Amino acid sequence: MARQELQGAGEGWREGGFTLLEMLAALAIVALLVLVAAPSWSAWQQRRQLQAEAEALLGSLALARAQALMQQQRVTLCPSRSGAGCETAGLGLSEGAQAVGWEVGWIVFVDRNRNGLREAEEPLLQQRPASPRGVHISSRSTLGQSMAYGADGGSEGVRGQFLAGTLAVCGAGQAEGWQLVLNPLGRARLAKAEVGTCP
Repeated sequence: MARQELQGAGEGWREGGFTLLEMLAALAIVALLVLVAAPSWSAWQQRRQLQAEAEALLGSLALARAQALMQQQRVTLCPSRSGAGCETAGLGLSEGAQAVGWEVGWIVFVDRNRNGLREAEEPLLQQRPASPRGVHISSRSTLGQSMAYGADGGSEGVRGQFLAGTLAVCGAGQAEGWQLVLNPLGRARLAKAEVGTCP
């Protein structure tokens, strides 16, 4: 009697299991689904990466404006590879220098002498590392050089001039990117934008 029960249990187990052929077919279907979904996942990651960089720059502008108002001093953002000082290219400080994109990284600092460059004694408020590979942040206006906020919270250029414009955040091979728009009052906002070509 006990032997018959054991045999019955063994047969039930075999009936509920999968054959090797069935397992291979299931694995093939899963592999096919992964191959189909991988490009979509990669594109989603790239779009999310662009958005994260645009939001980081927007956050740095908000920080700079808040600190300028709070400390009643000029606060400047500039591209920075080292995280300690500003890139001089694009600031009109060296002849033949090419403009540097914000994707190299940037810093936010209290610009006590108002020269648009960080000196060793000027407090560093934030340092942002380089953007992921393939991300470009650039502008055809003076926003490509540096940005600052005065004690009144208004945006200023390197030499204290009025500042407004647009920065483009784009990715190689992506049709859609982001624009960071800085208005004359110093307020910044993000907007999605179609991208023709991305450097």
